[in-house]
Amino acid sequence: MLCPPDIKHFHGTGFDTKAAHIAFTRERDGKNVIWMEHVSDEKYERLIKQAKED
Repeated sequence: MLCPPDIKHFHGTGFDTKAAHIAFTRERDGKNVIWMEHVSDEKYERLIKQAKED
């Protein structure tokens, strides 16, 4: 997967799947990552259940 700079995206998986994440990044303006908001377990579970229903 290629994600261009400045695109907000999520690294995760569902309840019954597994994934490995390896990232290669370059520095931009002295930074190589901008972390977004934390997703709580409750919110994650709710969104996964919602996605299964849709």
